[in-house]
Amino acid sequence: MRPLRHARVAPLFLGLALVGFLGLGCASLGMTSAKGASSGSSSVEPMDQDRMERIFTSRMEKITGGAGFIRSQVDGFNIFIVSDVLNDRMRLMVQIGASDRIDPRILNAMLEANVNSTLDGRYGISEGVVYSLFLHRMSTLTEEDLISAIEQTVHLARTFGTTFSSGKLRFGAPGAGGER
Repeated sequence: MRPLRHARVAPLFLGLALVGFLGLGCASLGMTSAKGASSGSSSVEPMDQDRMERIFTSRMEKITGGAGFIRSQVDGFNIFIVSDVLNDRMRLMVQIGASDRIDPRILNAMLEANVNSTLDGRYGISEGVVYSLFLHRMSTLTEEDLISAIEQTVHLARTFGTTFSSGKLRFGAPGAGGER
């Protein structure tokens, strides 16, 4: 049986070797590399903490906090943007409520929603609090990504306990109620 398994995998390795040998890397196939670099992306201003926080605060009415941790409110929800420059990470979080006050069935539905209806945002629990959140590498974040993240996480907070939706689309297996 083992030789058969290797016989099935060998054409895949041969194909990958030919792609490398012929110089058909990601850029040649019209895809960007893992670093997000492509010939047309050099004009996009890289995201840094200051720029990210300026974009965030421009969309909020009132903010508190300082560099690395900013808080505001949207539709009665506390919203936070937390950044870690040394590790090139950012986190956008919308506080939903205490996890110990939520029916366990709702928490299970929340986890299923992370697969089917949250798009780029997610639900999570930290220190006994349920959040909708968005995590990303700061340097590759675009302004469009950040604006979408704000919209999605706020919508996830609004729809917690009902549709658990980011508001963008629903993705799921056929027959699971997901749209394609």
